[in-house]
Amino acid sequence: MSFDWTSLFTSPALVRTLLTNWAIWLVLLGGPLVWKLLKGQPVTRHAWLRAAWSVVAIGCVVAFGNAAFDAGKQGLMSIPACILLLAGVFAAYAGSTHLLDRWYPEERP
Repeated sequence: MSFDWTSLFTSPALVRTLLTNWAIWLVLLGGPLVWKLLKGQPVTRHAWLRAAWSVVAIGCVVAFGNAAFDAGKQGLMSIPACILLLAGVFAAYAGSTHLLDRWYPEERP
């Protein structure tokens, strides 16, 4: 039995979930920056970079999380493997935010 990993992303419910989550995070993280920009207040490069990275990373966390959960439901992965995968993704995201803070130390809030 062969398996195609792209079949995990063909569910309409999953696509709606991914798009909804990305839209919510885009509004939550990008909205205040755009509001500041429209008011004429300065927005730092660090703030733009952190917001953009957070939107991408949260989307990846949701996508990989749903793929791991679906793979666990279909019997392709064990539940402990799914949990370890998600823990690794969250750890990578947490570590990456600290690296972003080191790029522009003079612009930290």
